[in-house]
Amino acid sequence: MSNWDGYLDAVRQSGELATFYPVDFRLPMVAPQDIGQLAARLLTAPTVERGPHFAEGPARYCPADVAAAFSAALDQPVRAVQLPRAQWPATLRGMGFSEAATESFVAMTDLTLQGDFPRPEATERGHTTLQAYVQALVQRAAR
Repeated sequence: MSNWDGYLDAVRQSGELATFYPVDFRLPMVAPQDIGQLAARLLTAPTVERGPHFAEGPARYCPADVAAAFSAALDQPVRAVQLPRAQWPATLRGMGFSEAATESFVAMTDLTLQGDFPRPEATERGHTTLQAYVQALVQRAAR
């Protein structure tokens, strides 16, 4: 969920949430505090739980959901807008990404869209909703 933090100022000013994903593409998102709680549990468990742990929030969300959460938290209309793939590299470089980081991010986004990546059978579910996360983000920024 924290991947959306950097969009707050642009969303507030433009009313648009730019995204590399289709606006209705649902994907796993989890709040950092939920990852921290999982890590704390694993670090303090009496026995070691080996292997990867896949963490998600309480639901899968799409960019349109993120826009709706920003809209509610900011009390203004916000709509999600998908950037054409041809614009991804220039957009990322404009954000300060190196060429290598740009290539890596584009490849990661392509893989995510294809759904062609391994997922553990068990999923750890966080409790923080996207709406609660974005509301807290907006409140912190207002201080």
